[in-house]
Amino acid sequence: MRERPPAMLKDAAGTALVAAALGLFIVGFRTRDIGQGLFFDYQLTDLAVAVVTIFFGRLGLQLASMGLKWPAFALGTALGAVGAAPLRLPSTFLHWFVVIAGVLIILRTIWPWANAALTTARHSRRGVAFGHGAAKWFGAALLLAAVLMPFTSFADQKPRPYWVLSSA
Repeated sequence: MRERPPAMLKDAAGTALVAAALGLFIVGFRTRDIGQGLFFDYQLTDLAVAVVTIFFGRLGLQLASMGLKWPAFALGTALGAVGAAPLRLPSTFLHWFVVIAGVLIILRTIWPWANAALTTARHSRRGVAFGHGAAKWFGAALLLAAVLMPFTSFADQKPRPYWVLSSA
């Protein structure tokens, strides 16, 4: 069943409205202590950019789910380009937010193509052999990563291993 464009726009607007209502007090108003008390720091521009991105993101996901690949791909590309462009958005986070929204729409658009190709390859003779080998090596790589992770700079260094002497 295909949705009509007014229904799609209504759904995207409803999603954006809910996001605006939820984000108003989380993103829109921030309190700061200035020494004499608290005051509101209004971040309504951040909220507006996020809500517009959510509107177009929902619209792109609906286009992709309906099978309208090229309009959804174009919308995702446009969102990604806007986020990557040197526009003056209020924060770096919003640049990333818009880019990630565009990338997710593009991924949702190409997923049926990729899934069909992977399914065909998975059921071939070479695909089955590759799957068994990849599963074995993937498990070994995960085990190796679990053993090595505590020794990397990403790990929390607060209880140190017993064999490491304290730095004096």
